[in-house]
Amino acid sequence: MQFRKFFRDEAGGIMPIFAVSLVPVLSLVGAAVDLAGINRAYDKLQVAVDTTALAVNHELHLTTVQNSIQTKANAYFQSQAVGLESPDMKPVEFSVADGRVDITGTAKFTPQVLSGFGFGPYNLTAKARTVMGDQSIEVALVLDNSGSMEGSKLTSLKTAAKSLVNILYDSVTAQTRVKISLVPFSGAVNVGADNATSDWMDKNAASPAHSENFVSAKNRFTLYSEMNTAWKGCVESRPGDLMVNDTAPTTADPITLFVPMFAPDEPDEEGENTKEFVNNYLNDNGKWTDLDNDGKKDDNEWVNCSASDRSSSTDQAVQKRVCKYKGVTPSTSSYGSTTKGPNFWCNSDPIVPLTATKQTVIDKINAMSAKGYTNIHEGLMWGWRVLSPGAPFTEGVSYTTPNVRKYIILMTDGENTINSRSENHNNSDYSAYGYAANNRLADDSDDMNGSELKTAMDDRLEEACENAKNDDPNNPEKITIFTIAFQVNAQATLQRLKDCASSDSMAKTASNGTELDTAFRNIAKELGPLRLTQ
Repeated sequence: MQFRKFFRDEAGGIMPIFAVSLVPVLSLVGAAVDLAGINRAYDKLQVAVDTTALAVNHELHLTTVQNSIQTKANAYFQSQAVGLESPDMKPVEFSVADGRVDITGTAKFTPQVLSGFGFGPYNLTAKARTVMGDQSIEVALVLDNSGSMEGSKLTSLKTAAKSLVNILYDSVTAQTRVKISLVPFSGAVNVGADNATSDWMDKNAASPAHSENFVSAKNRFTLYSEMNTAWKGCVESRPGDLMVNDTAPTTADPITLFVPMFAPDEPDEEGENTKEFVNNYLNDNGKWTDLDNDGKKDDNEWVNCSASDRSSSTDQAVQKRVCKYKGVTPSTSSYGSTTKGPNFWCNSDPIVPLTATKQTVIDKINAMSAKGYTNIHEGLMWGWRVLSPGAPFTEGVSYTTPNVRKYIILMTDGENTINSRSENHNNSDYSAYGYAANNRLADDSDDMNGSELKTAMDDRLEEACENAKNDDPNNPEKITIFTIAFQVNAQATLQRLKDCASSDSMAKTASNGTELDTAFRNIAKELGPLRLTQ
């Protein structure tokens, strides 16, 4: 009420005094407004100068012609300085020998309020220097090649991944300072059929996994050979904690070795047997129709079958027979986007180990195809394994090597998937975890429904992410993980990928191909050996 009375007072001296006192008040308010404005303008100018310096340094090994570099620098600077008043650049200074670029940018700022009191305009100046550091990088591109990526999604992924590859390899004059690996994944990961004889593969059926789905421990490579069928290169996930750790494989501890995927022939669907055995590719008796009473042929233990009469045997017993694989040719009929047979759901292309040859990576990206389920956990694990210095892939340098950083870039368009088969004894399709009934994915996966199996896969992914980021106890940040969620709407999945990334800022999202390309490009700029020094 006192304020209203003050403003209604018509005494002669009040308003002149108030008008005079209002000048410094307005000056203070205007100063606050304009100070915030000039800070915003300077920050924008500095960002424009910084990004221009980084961009120009990428051009040094492509051209050293001053006019060409200046033209490109001006164009890039102006694109970043939109909204500034009179942005301009001084001539670029650079040194090819030192890998150095110096940029100076200018702009003006005219106060909105204080200009009425005779202040401004002000000249703004920002400087930046970039140098090509001595850091080397190793990058594992872990890319979702599952069936949901088919079509325009995969096309966008190829474009975006190649953008990153080009930026990284082209950012250095010594190509050996950048090494990139490609890990395509779907329901499993393909380590390459040429690794069948590698020491880290279980060549002699020493791992207990060889007997999980058969009446006796048969070497899976032998089973492939008996059917004259080539192993495509996919491997099963190792059991227990080995599933989420990069423990070195050794013949002294057979369970650490990698076992080739071999999808068993599932029971024939005869009579009332309609339990969704989708991977039936052989006759349950094989070619042996005149078995002895004990289920043997000519007393040959190799061709031992549990019975000659299909109807007298349980589905599980029939599935475990090994005699049926000898000397036969499996059916190659299609099932969804895969082919029935021992390589069931082995759809992804082989891993490309770390290489300094850009064209090798580009060619394999172009060759990627989209098929099958999604197993992000296995993709992440093999991304880790190609970066670590030990077997199975040894191209990565030691964690103690100076000035080397290791990165995983994990891109997916969705959630982990696995096909439940609760109507039969397997409780799932065969996958990188064997069958759910094998209890490898989880201790009680033999009794899980589809949703619970997916949750178990999510749990394995979370463990793998944490372990990979902390692989070197002396340097917890030795492996840095970026994640990219492409057209993902499920909040739980987005959060899981954010948790997997080394920081929230390293968890990217993209809703279309353009944004995906931008995400890969921005990551490339963060990874490169270029550094701002001032």
